[in-house]
Amino acid sequence: MAEAPQDPLAHNGYQRLLQAGHHAYDQGDFVAAQQWYQKAAVASPGEEAPYFNQGNCLMALQQPEAALQAYRQALQLNPGRAKTYNNIGLVYKQLQNWDEARLWYQRALATDASYYPAYNNLGNLHQTLGEHSEAERWYYRCLELDPLHLNARFNLACLYRDTAQLAAAALLFQQIVAQDPDHAPAWCELGLLALDAGSVQEAQACWVLALKADESHVPTLINLARLMKSHSRPAAADALYARVQAWGGQTAN
Repeated sequence: MAEAPQDPLAHNGYQRLLQAGHHAYDQGDFVAAQQWYQKAAVASPGEEAPYFNQGNCLMALQQPEAALQAYRQALQLNPGRAKTYNNIGLVYKQLQNWDEARLWYQRALATDASYYPAYNNLGNLHQTLGEHSEAERWYYRCLELDPLHLNARFNLACLYRDTAQLAAAALLFQQIVAQDPDHAPAWCELGLLALDAGSVQEAQACWVLALKADESHVPTLINLARLMKSHSRPAAADALYARVQAWGGQTAN
């Protein structure tokens, strides 16, 4: 039996609901976005996108179990999308179910071997577990597919920092800021490496560049405040700690 043609008016309504969800999501209003996506799913229950996007909203709202249900619904409607398998892996990682996270990342790659975010996520998983050699291997696999993948390069640099390969870490952080001068986390890390090497002036310069890129970057604010405090500049330190409270809601030590 031939499938009935889709009502173009109904499809237009579905698209408007979906676009309203995208707009709310881009504005950071994840509750409203999820509501729009729910309406889109009702308007066109055979479409995968509303369920997948609901999963993204629920992850942003720190509701991983509900996100898992939404992603599974999306997967039933489209079992060939690697990103859905990958995102289910992210859910399980958040739930600290490491074996399931690894399994779903691997399923993403079985679906599409060129889906490089899954390689990066496998690297992050092994890094979380302290398995540095495995993490390095997966980061390299990601970078083979996308040599300019900033997240993988940053994560690999952090791995080298954590394993005391400081020259290699510094080189990667420098490459990152050369590629993206507004990468505040890389500038922050370069500042820490400079401070460890005894160059206070260079550390301060790096942290100034980090805050130029992102004035709300809390780790940089804390590091620069500690530097000011250690150099008998309490007023400057207090001003920076006040910004930490405003931007990050964290207690400065």
